[in-house]
Amino acid sequence: MITLQNVMSIEVIREAYYIAWDYLHRTGAIKDEQQARSELLAGMVDTYNRGMRNKLVMANKAITTFHRP
Repeated sequence: MITLQNVMSIEVIREAYYIAWDYLHRTGAIKDEQQARSELLAGMVDTYNRGMRNKLVMANKAITTFHRP
C-alpha cells in the first residue's frame, strides 16, 4: 500500500539525488554514469534510513562520499 510517508520518502531521496547528480555532472566528476547512479542512490537511501531528511545535507554527504578514493 502506498502511504503519504512512502511518497514523502521517495520525494526527499529523489530531490537530494538530483542535487548531487547535477553538481557532480557539471563538475565533470562522473566518469561511469551507471556506477555513479548506483553509488549515489545507495548512499541516499542509507542516509535517509539513518534518519536524515534534509535534502541538501543528504546531497552534500553523497558528493563528499563520491569524491573519496
